[in-house]
Amino acid sequence: MEDLGAVRVLLADGTAVECDDSPLGEGGAGTVYRALDGKHVVKLFKSPTPQLAKAMELILGPYNCVANQSYWQEMFCWPNGLVLYPDLGIRMPVIPATYRALCWFVFPKLVNRLPRTQKSWHTRMLFALRLARAVGRLHKTGLAHSDLSPNNIYVDPDSGRIIIIDLDGLVVRDFVPAQVVGTPEYIAPEVLEGQGLPNPKTDLHALAVLVHQLLLYRHPLRGPKTFSAVAEDDERLLLGRGGIYVDHPQDKSNRPSESFWPSGLLGETLATLFRRALVDGLRAPDVRPSASQWEEAIAHLSDRVVRCLNPRCDEQFFPISDGVKELRCLWCATPFPRGVPVLRFYRGDAWGSFRPEPDWFVAALPKRTLHRWHAETGVSPGPGVDPGPVAMLEQEGTSWYLRNQGLVGLRVLESGAAKGQVPIGDRVLLSDGATLLLAAPPRGRAVVVQRSA
Repeated sequence: MEDLGAVRVLLADGTAVECDDSPLGEGGAGTVYRALDGKHVVKLFKSPTPQLAKAMELILGPYNCVANQSYWQEMFCWPNGLVLYPDLGIRMPVIPATYRALCWFVFPKLVNRLPRTQKSWHTRMLFALRLARAVGRLHKTGLAHSDLSPNNIYVDPDSGRIIIIDLDGLVVRDFVPAQVVGTPEYIAPEVLEGQGLPNPKTDLHALAVLVHQLLLYRHPLRGPKTFSAVAEDDERLLLGRGGIYVDHPQDKSNRPSESFWPSGLLGETLATLFRRALVDGLRAPDVRPSASQWEEAIAHLSDRVVRCLNPRCDEQFFPISDGVKELRCLWCATPFPRGVPVLRFYRGDAWGSFRPEPDWFVAALPKRTLHRWHAETGVSPGPGVDPGPVAMLEQEGTSWYLRNQGLVGLRVLESGAAKGQVPIGDRVLLSDGATLLLAAPPRGRAVVVQRSA
C-alpha cells in the first residue's frame, strides 16, 4: 500500500494505475478497487494461478469479442488491462451510474420498490432481447459466461440497455474450464447434480430462467409443489432434473393458483421455446433453444406490443395475443380498442408461392415502423444492419396506411401477381385482406392485412 493512501497496480503493458486504498467490494474470487481516474475498477485475484493468468490473456486477446466494436463494448464490462502487480488481476470499465442490477427487475420485493417510471413491461422485454443477443455473441466467439444471474447483469431502465459483468470467469472452449459453477437459482440441472461443468449449454438454461422472470414475473421452476421434507434436498430436486415447469403442458402439480400468467400469452413461439428449455431441456441440454432463437422470438414479440390505455397501469405495455376477440391488457384487464389491423408475415419462395411465418405479425400503431429485417429473410436486427425504418404505419380516422420510406420493391399483390408498385414516399391503404410484397422473392416477404371487427 502506498504512503499517499492509494493502491498502485501495474498493468502488463507497463501502465501504472492508482486506486483507492479502501476496497470497493470483495468476493470469493477477488477484491475490487476503484481507480482514481474515475473510469475503471481493478480486481485483484485472491488465488492467482497460471491457468487463471492464461484465461485472462485469452479473454483480453484472441477471445476478446468487443475489441474496437462500440456496439458490443456497451453490452459487456469487458476487461481492458491485465494486472501483474501487486497480484494478478484485471482492469475493467466502470458501470455507468444510471444502471442497476437486474435483480431489481426480477425479484418481486425489489420490483415493488421501483418508481413507476421504471416498471414498464416494454423495458423488461428490451432487457430480455438484449440479454439474448449478448449471450449469443459470447457463444459465437467460443465463450460461456458460466454465472449468468441477476447480480451479474446491470440494466438501464431509461434506455433498455444491459451490461454483463464478471467476465473474468468466462469459460474458453478447449482452453479454459469453468472457474465457478454459477448462482443456485440459475445453475443448470446437470451442474447442480454434479454431472457437468458450466459451458454454453448451461448458459442457455440460465438464459431461459432469466427471460421467463423478465417476461412472466416468476422463476419458472418455483411453484407450490414440495419435493422433500429436507430443505436442501427440496432445493436440489426443485431446480434439478426432477423440477417441474410451472407451465408444464401436462403436469400441473407445480402450477401457482395466483399471479400466474401462462407462457401462451406471449405467443406460441415463445411458449414452445420455454417448453423446450424448461421441460425437455432440464434433462437433455442439447435441446435447449439457442440464444439466437430467443432473440428472434423476442424481436417478433416486440412487433405486437401495444400501450395500455389505463394511465395507472404499472406495466404500461402488453403484447396482443393471436386470435383473441376482446383485447385487454394482460396485467390490469383494461379493454383495448377493437379494429386494430395486424400485418401477418409470409415468406416468399417464388413469385406466387408464399408460406406463413409462424406466430409473426405486426400490430398497427400510429408511427410504428417496419425495418429491413421485416422485409427480407436472412436479416436480423443488431449490429451491422441499418436500423433505419423502411416503412411506417399511419392512421387517419378509421383508415390505416403503410407509408413507403425505403422499400424499392413494395408492390400490391392480387392473386399472387404483382399489380402495382408503391413508390418511395407514397402510401398504400391497408384494407382488410390486402396483400403487399415488401421485397422480391425469394428473400422478400409479403404481408397480409387482417382487420378485426
